[in-house]
Amino acid sequence: MPEQPSTVAPAGSETPLESAQGRHLVGELARRIASLGVEVADIGGNLEELATRGSGQAAQFEELHQATEAKVAGNRAIDRAAHEVQKAASAAGGEIAESRNLLGQAVESLATERREIDPGKSAPRAASAPAGVSYPVISATRCIYLRRADLEER
Repeated sequence: MPEQPSTVAPAGSETPLESAQGRHLVGELARRIASLGVEVADIGGNLEELATRGSGQAAQFEELHQATEAKVAGNRAIDRAAHEVQKAASAAGGEIAESRNLLGQAVESLATERREIDPGKSAPRAASAPAGVSYPVISATRCIYLRRADLEER
């Protein structure tokens, strides 16, 4: 086999120009690699800082999520309670209307009994009710008087 020529120059055969250029090239390459190493280290530090911030923000978002869930649960409880109050108020309104009707009937019955007992006296008058309220009112003393009169006559 034929021998191939060597690409490496024998020692001492370099010219001063080649040797200076080679050293300059190696020196420049070393500076750039060192600069690149510093930049890679900065990037690594920045990535670590971003990861730390991301973890902190994730924890904050989790806290916000839990607080929001608690608020939603509280609002649902308030909504349920408000519906229960509304039902109770509607039932109470019905009972008040029924009581008003029964009271009116009782007053009318007492007035009828009074007229039967003492035809010369007028029937008890209802006190004036506030606007929008249509139920008769009779004082407790008058009811007692009517009851005594009823007992005395019988």
